Amino acid sequence: MFAVEAEPSEYTFPPKTPCVVVRAVGGERLYPLASIADRVNGTGMWTDAIDGEIFTFHHAPDPNVVRVTSGAGEEAAVVIYCFWFAWHAMHPDTEVGGM
Repeated sequence: MFAVEAEPSEYTFPPKTPCVVVRAVGGERLYPLASIADRVNGTGMWTDAIDGEIFTFHHAPDPNVVRVTSGAGEEAAVVIYCFWFAWHAMHPDTEVGGM
């Protein structure tokens, strides 16, 4: 149907790895849900920055759900939920975060 570029060697995600893509003013970054779950603190939150813009990841383990807010945590961030294989096929140059 359409060509898919080879998976980057530094990432070894199974094709159906659930991910979220966070869009910032300066770009976007893909985060596998498992890597977010590994990084949350005791409150279920983890913070990361994309091009200087701060995002807070709110994780609930059961079911495995992530909500992302920007700034002071009041504003919902633009987030796309996807599987690794689908996003990588269409956006192979997207930076991967949380690793």
